[in-house]
Amino acid sequence: MGGGVSVIRASPVIRDVYYQYLAWKVVRKHVPHRRHKYADRRVLEQIIVPFILSRLQPRTVLEVGREPYEAFYNEFFVGRELWTIDWDASRARFGGPKHIVDDAANLRNHFPERYFDLVLMNGVFGWGLNQPEAVEKAFAAVYAILVPGGLFVLGWNDTPDLVPVPLDRVQSLKQFTPYFFAPLNGTSFKCSTYEHTYNFFVKWTQVTAWGTWRRVPGRVPSSRFGRLDQDGTDGRLGSRRGLGHYRPTARSPASPGGPCRFS
Repeated sequence: MGGGVSVIRASPVIRDVYYQYLAWKVVRKHVPHRRHKYADRRVLEQIIVPFILSRLQPRTVLEVGREPYEAFYNEFFVGRELWTIDWDASRARFGGPKHIVDDAANLRNHFPERYFDLVLMNGVFGWGLNQPEAVEKAFAAVYAILVPGGLFVLGWNDTPDLVPVPLDRVQSLKQFTPYFFAPLNGTSFKCSTYEHTYNFFVKWTQVTAWGTWRRVPGRVPSSRFGRLDQDGTDGRLGSRRGLGHYRPTARSPASPGGPCRFS
């Protein structure tokens, strides 16, 4: 679901429709049964993923954890650099074109800083990533390997037996800024199945805020927008790119701990 140059340069609304349709086609091909509108998998596959592809336009993507029924997720990221990682070697055949067998806590052993535009970790926290020390290490690594302005999507089950440590007590998560995910109208969303919850975080730094992040030849890839000028444009095409134009809100990065919102 890479999309051609004309799609990338199209208006956000046109891109939204395009990627929603492609996601619907992929899911319809692999999932024959009907699902509730807000079932956890449907929310991920037909709301979260297409919106990210449309607005963030990630070039580099990391999925942490892969189940057999997620093998077709590779089709969502055709034309992008997709990596997957899972500790279970038997799941390697369900992974992406670049797959690593290892624990999520060891991400820094495999990737440099500022490499990924998007990190998706769904069904890992509380399902293998269970020790508080490992949780801290994994989330700190996610922050390190994201580019400034990169997005971290965390999917987890909000039930006592599957929460190894409350998220508000995870120190490494406090580096992130909660990201207002417009299609779900919040920085988190609880699905209709299994108390499954998605949280959205952005790596918001002074570098991102003041528009000084630029691609440097020979360094690892940065995000799709390369840099953001103070007017929210990418400084190359004069059009809004990446997550969109930042508009301060009452709870923006200017207010520590508040969510940032893009349009």
